[in-house]
Amino acid sequence: VSIVVSLLNFIIPFSTFSLVVTNGAGVEYYTIGIVNYVKSTFASFPRCCGIFWEPGLYAGFLGLAALFDLSVAEDSKRYYRIAVYCVAIFFSYSTAGYIYIAMIVMLAFSQRLNNAVGTVVLSVLGVLLTLVLINIDLVIDVLVKISPDVFSKIIWRNESYLTRSMSPMADLKIIFNHPLGVGYGNIQNVRVETLKELGADISLSTSTLTYHGASCGFLFLIIYNIL
Repeated sequence: VSIVVSLLNFIIPFSTFSLVVTNGAGVEYYTIGIVNYVKSTFASFPRCCGIFWEPGLYAGFLGLAALFDLSVAEDSKRYYRIAVYCVAIFFSYSTAGYIYIAMIVMLAFSQRLNNAVGTVVLSVLGVLLTLVLINIDLVIDVLVKISPDVFSKIIWRNESYLTRSMSPMADLKIIFNHPLGVGYGNIQNVRVETLKELGADISLSTSTLTYHGASCGFLFLIIYNIL
């Protein structure tokens, strides 16, 4: 349902046919009960929350669903379900969600191929994914040139895209420069300076995982991610 709503939103804004509710924390949502969008960010960057209050949480549960399906189910239709999970994760526009999609795809490939071929395929996919991440601005520019109407709408505004992509990259750079972390008292100032070095005049944190990693260090990042 969230996929259908997300696609329909390109034509008919979700806000025009949904209700408005307020949760216990005072956050307002556009909702149809089983699909939610945060009202305050909808106009600039509509991220699907599914039945949850936060899009990253929705992506996380979809990732768990895909992992469970790949690990337990053996029917022939499970890969169709995996594809649906991945598309739904995409429309959450979660930074961590994109990592989940890459991991899900690699795991699915490894299950269908023998060990030797699987290792080669995973290695190639890993290299390609790394190249895409390193040259993400170039990739986006190419996609927009190929189909401006489609990809411009997906990206919405340059500022929204820049915030989503540059913020976790800045955190990763901080982790690389300060493996033990910079502390919660210093993280905001360090992030602002790091983002300026990357050419972005923003300071909003968009990835909980990398934010805590930059604050508390690489070891914490690993433990947090495992949990």
